[in-house]
Amino acid sequence: MAETRGRLLVVSDDRGFRDGFALQARTHGLETVPAADPREAARSGAGPFAAVLVDLERLAPNERLTCPALGSMAAPVFLLETARSLAPDAPAPLRRLPWPPPAGFVRQARAAERPVVLLIDQTLFATGAVRSVLDAADVDSVFLEAAVGIGQFVREQEEVRSRGGRGPDPVLGRGGGARFT
Repeated sequence: MAETRGRLLVVSDDRGFRDGFALQARTHGLETVPAADPREAARSGAGPFAAVLVDLERLAPNERLTCPALGSMAAPVFLLETARSLAPDAPAPLRRLPWPPPAGFVRQARAAERPVVLLIDQTLFATGAVRSVLDAADVDSVFLEAAVGIGQFVREQEEVRSRGGRGPDPVLGRGGGARFT
């Protein structure tokens, strides 16, 4: 048997993913320790690990909030996002969106049944890159230069919509909300 070069903690409720990843890791001399969710991973205590990998595709929103605590295992934590886990209609407290956005993301944002808030890197904001992508997809947007007051603005727009009025994004008259950056 080949010598183990390191151990990886793999957090996923998808047994097929964990098993497939373990098979590939073994070919590179790495051992994997599986965990179904972040709580189980934190209890594993079988460290030290070379890295912690967290599959976010099917992770419940409340479990996503516990992922940063895995960093206390003194190993780098890698959050594995997929197009499905990045979709605007997938419930999650906050996610990092790559640039350019994945194929279909803007279309999904336009069709979402709730507000989609984008906190944009200063360079992308200053160059107007995000505004251009949203305009090209015919998504009316509201751009704010600071995050202060976003929550109140979203609530006000939802109140306007609930009374049958139109907010700043007429494309989302089906119950969605304004887009912020």
